[in-house]
Amino acid sequence: MQTAAIVLCAGKGTRMGLAPVNKVAFDCAGIPVIRRIVDNMREGGVSRFVIVVGHQAESVMAALDGEPGVLYAYQSAQKGTGHATACGLAVLENVGFAGRVIVSMGDKIVTPHIVQELLSQGSLPDSLPASATIGVLPNPGHSSKGHVIVRDGRVLGIVEAKDIARARETGGSVQLCGQTFTPDELASTPYLNAAFYAFDAQALGSALKTLRTDNAQGELYLTDAIEYFARDGQVSVYSADVSEMPTYSTKLELRDIAHRFLRKPSAILAERAASGSAAERLLRSFAAKYGDRPCVVASSPGRINLMGRHIEHRGGSTNYMATNQRMVFVIAPRTDDVVHIANEDPAFPEAEFKISDYVPCSAAALAERPLASTAAWLDFLETPAVCADLEASRGHWMNYVKGAVLRFQAAADMPLCGMDILATSDIPVAAGRS
Repeated sequence: MQTAAIVLCAGKGTRMGLAPVNKVAFDCAGIPVIRRIVDNMREGGVSRFVIVVGHQAESVMAALDGEPGVLYAYQSAQKGTGHATACGLAVLENVGFAGRVIVSMGDKIVTPHIVQELLSQGSLPDSLPASATIGVLPNPGHSSKGHVIVRDGRVLGIVEAKDIARARETGGSVQLCGQTFTPDELASTPYLNAAFYAFDAQALGSALKTLRTDNAQGELYLTDAIEYFARDGQVSVYSADVSEMPTYSTKLELRDIAHRFLRKPSAILAERAASGSAAERLLRSFAAKYGDRPCVVASSPGRINLMGRHIEHRGGSTNYMATNQRMVFVIAPRTDDVVHIANEDPAFPEAEFKISDYVPCSAAALAERPLASTAAWLDFLETPAVCADLEASRGHWMNYVKGAVLRFQAAADMPLCGMDILATSDIPVAAGRS
């Protein structure tokens, strides 16, 4: 059976703050979120994809450049998840697709296992294929997610939290499949909507045509389509594990998800044939020093600056050539904001600093970013405290790392985590290279 996926990526993602790319094009441990989503779905059995784009569409398409089997649908106006799904389904209909289609949000990285399970579990008690399968999560009693309404073991539809709140405020009720529900009954349902679905494509098209905008947000909800299937008992549920479908709305939440994709030195070394490279040697040294912890390996080539110009006082514009020598780092995140740095060469002593001792990281400071501009940063470097610190650590190699970390924090709208860093390099010292 053919299987496709419609991934909704047209939203503005306002909680991610101002950014030059769409929410799904953000980096997640070295790979854009949307590419991780597509890769996982492909491994789970999906062969064709329609990515519904809108806000900053170019960044989404650039993140998926080269991915086979990917088509795009453009949602020109934000009219809700139902409208976005209809945009994607129209593309599938145009290429003659018939089969099962997964619909998912672009801020959800679902594991291949969940994809496989959702596609295979879409059956009813009489073993007939269900036209709609909903991924559900347990209801903790307080959530802004949609509520999957079940009565007498039968799914009757999904009601969004804002519509439950509106019914409570107005003293009203909600009708689903001819049955009436009070706000308390809606809120006490055992399931929440995981916003991950599998549909029969042809039936989904019919269901989407029934959607209306008479709801709390005045939008076409995809969730309202579930009642269409429920009238004929054509809805099954799949109880999902929230840990296998992490979702993010903020940069901090995405950072926590990214940490899941970091690998331990032992796992990295097990995947590659021994070559005696600097990176392999450093991974083993890192594990011995800091423990076999999830980490990142970063490598930067040495460079020669033509005419002796330095990047920090040329506004980022220099003429340089890379060399065949390099500096390699193995870095593991910490739970505090301390940066500890060590070097394989004992001539470079270990040191550490705390980010918040230098750059304010409070919620107010992160919102205002008082040191974000170049002028404010240069003024900060001239303050007595910074000058005294530089004088006390004159010539220490840690200052190169400290300067980069603090400048990044000064410009960021989220707190950086601390790091344990082990470095090595074959770039000659004082050889006119950087």
